[in-house]
Amino acid sequence: MTIMNVTHFRLLSLSELENFWSELDFAIEEHYRWLGVINRILLFNDKVSSDDLADDAHLRCHFGRFYQSQANSTIMSLPSFIEIGNIHQQIHASAREILNKCAKDCLVERETYGQLMNLSKRLRAAVNELKRDIKSDISTISMLLSKVFEHAAEGVMITAADGTILNVNKAFTKLTGFNHEESVGKTANILFSGRHDDEYFQKMWHELTTTGYWDGEIWNRRKSGEIYPEYLTISAQSDSSGEISHYIGIFTDASSNGENQDKLYRLAHYDALTELPNRILFHDRLSHAIAVAKRAQSNIAVLFLDLDGFKAVNDQYGHKNGDILLKQVTCRIKSCLRDSDTVGRFGGDEFTVVLPGIGDDRNIDAVASKIIAAIGKPYSIAGEEVNITASIGISCYPSEAEQTESLIEQADMAMYAAKRGGRNRFCHYAERMG
Repeated sequence: MTIMNVTHFRLLSLSELENFWSELDFAIEEHYRWLGVINRILLFNDKVSSDDLADDAHLRCHFGRFYQSQANSTIMSLPSFIEIGNIHQQIHASAREILNKCAKDCLVERETYGQLMNLSKRLRAAVNELKRDIKSDISTISMLLSKVFEHAAEGVMITAADGTILNVNKAFTKLTGFNHEESVGKTANILFSGRHDDEYFQKMWHELTTTGYWDGEIWNRRKSGEIYPEYLTISAQSDSSGEISHYIGIFTDASSNGENQDKLYRLAHYDALTELPNRILFHDRLSHAIAVAKRAQSNIAVLFLDLDGFKAVNDQYGHKNGDILLKQVTCRIKSCLRDSDTVGRFGGDEFTVVLPGIGDDRNIDAVASKIIAAIGKPYSIAGEEVNITASIGISCYPSEAEQTESLIEQADMAMYAAKRGGRNRFCHYAERMG
């Protein structure tokens, strides 16, 4: 048996070998049908084709055209392939000798016909030898591809047409944190980060289903919850009927990119919807403000704000319109503050504010009243007028607390006191304690 060496693998793909196998089967069956025609001519004196009497008859039949059309040097250099060509040419030479005698009504010797049948057997044996070569190479290439899949530095995910994950490699687990058992049977939604809207994915799938390919940068989520950017290519694989049967996704971590480092910082420290400092950054800002106030012997006010009636608006008009409302609330709060103040979003409809060096309670109350008045003005949502209000709790450094967590916790408790007091108002932590 002739087995291709490593060099051959660089020249032939698995699909090329499989396609050649299929075409070889069809061509050789056509040739055996032609041998059946020769038998009928001998038995029933059927008309002899002029093509079969030509000197180059072996080039004119279906198998000859298939054989001569091969251009891949790897296949053409196989001894079994070369042997097939030689035997095929001898078959046609033998057949031409028989058909010439038939055309002249001469007797065809048993030995001449036996030679043709012997050549036919040799052709089948040579074809089987070639098939064994190809099968060996398909198995070897499949094994090599399996090794490449398993040990590739890039994450690889194979899914069915409906998006169900069928297989992932080691790099996928290393990059995402999801192992084989946690991934197979699920969909790619386990990586969903929430950073892209429906329109983004609609465009991706439109390109993928129309061209069979998509590549670009996408933000996904690791098992740990960390959001990160990756360069992703997806290719659609079709079955013999042309229907998409599988998708193959290959990706690399793009978080080391300088621009992406900035994006990762913003993701870690800013709210994606409002672009306000999130809980982590707000804590840092408040800690810094406390350190400055301690040196300057000044005060700080911390406001904890919760929207009244937001859930009803969100339920009635949908989350998309709810997000629009939160963005408008953000703008109104910021319009009431100084450049030195900080406003953050704690999550949902909760906001926090740091007012450094604000002075006495009259100044604090003026800011809180201004925020409540701004939020209480009507909003236009989905073509309708909508009204919400805000309840605010206030704590102060250093009179009520000196630690970040304590100040936030006290402001939170004061906010609930404001809600219990009728909403659309503010309440100091000191008042709550009194």
